[in-house]
Amino acid sequence: KTREEQDKKCLENFIVNNKALEELEDQIAGLNIFEAIGMQHQEIRHSATLAFLMAPKKPHGLGQYFLKKFLKNVARDSTTKISPIEMDCADFLDAEVRREWRNIDILIVCRSAKIVIAIENKIWAGEGEKQLEKYKQIVEGEADWKEEYKKMFVFLTVDGIAPQKESDQKNWISYSHEELVALLQQALNANGKNLGPDQDVLIRHYIELMRRWILKDSEVTKLAQKIYSNHKQAIDLIIEHKPDARANIRTHLLHLINNITPKGIVTIRSTKSLIQFYNSRWSFGENWVGELKAFKDVGVCFEFEISQSLDAIRLVLLIPQMYNAENKITLLSNI
Repeated sequence: KTREEQDKKCLENFIVNNKALEELEDQIAGLNIFEAIGMQHQEIRHSATLAFLMAPKKPHGLGQYFLKKFLKNVARDSTTKISPIEMDCADFLDAEVRREWRNIDILIVCRSAKIVIAIENKIWAGEGEKQLEKYKQIVEGEADWKEEYKKMFVFLTVDGIAPQKESDQKNWISYSHEELVALLQQALNANGKNLGPDQDVLIRHYIELMRRWILKDSEVTKLAQKIYSNHKQAIDLIIEHKPDARANIRTHLLHLINNITPKGIVTIRSTKSLIQFYNSRWSFGENWVGELKAFKDVGVCFEFEISQSLDAIRLVLLIPQMYNAENKITLLSNI
């Protein structure tokens, strides 16, 4: 068999009777409100969702159940000065959950219990230089939390890894998104009968999003790894020949440019993201003394530049540096 015939057979085996692929398609085919807005890759929206679900007075239907469950579990860490018993006895109905207060992802202030909890949420981004040390200093230096307020610092990551610096490891409690999602599932199970349909969808879809895309051993991850292991050659072939959107756009733009009438288009530069061109007919007349070679020594009075990014195409008109003010005014008035 030729190489082309082998590749074709490989692709056929990949798409025919591939139960794992069908299961993966089923997993990601259903509507998920968070996936619909592309939230799986937006860390700031994850923090906003968690802050909403932790705020007892928000209309999610969980009351203080999820927040208290989370805090009791975090307080089991030996480094904290707050015991799980204290968390269980505390009333968090007056808890205020802030977003991006002084750049801290989530800040929980409970005045009745005299407790402040700072949460640094990491999904895709890495830990910043002295970031945790700075946030701890900000919280401890805030005059609004008096000395009798107990403070707890939580470093929330996908795998529950510890902070990089040893000093931060002593002050920040490591907690994983896997543990957090498990608690949210418990909260949903315990309060499910009291939730409205919108509240149920919101919580279920967030749990589903996390399990599909974020958690290390998510169902999607396992299926994708299984499919790749069984069909590596076919998948590598598909990746090698996948459409390049920007290259396709560039080809189409060049086709349009080269078919502009009347003829005379000259392409100066052509890359995947940038095209520069002019028309030889767009040149200065002989009476434009001093301007004939003003623009890149080609004597044209202007040129176009088309640039493209992932989500936009921009067309720019470039004109030369002209030293004759009267000529410049004439050119601009005729464009």
